[in-house]
Amino acid sequence: MSLAVELKELRSLVALSELGSISLVADHVHLSPPAVHKQLKTLEGELGVRLYEKAGKQLQLTQAAIILLPHVKELLAHYDFALTALDEWKGLKR
Repeated sequence: MSLAVELKELRSLVALSELGSISLVADHVHLSPPAVHKQLKTLEGELGVRLYEKAGKQLQLTQAAIILLPHVKELLAHYDFALTALDEWKGLKR
């Protein structure tokens, strides 16, 4: 498996877990709903699992997404921490 997941796709998954709708995620990440849908479908294709399903008017995460979510959040937190550390280092260099 060639995993080429992008952070924006992971951020959309986290937002979907919190907001429950692609249109709300789109507003949150400043993209169109079709762009967010494409990100999530790309992520599903890369991982080989469904990540969400319809539950009435809302979307809910599948069991696979629920298992994946804490790891995605941790990965994004580490990335944000690394950027903060780099910014602090740049500030010290000035």
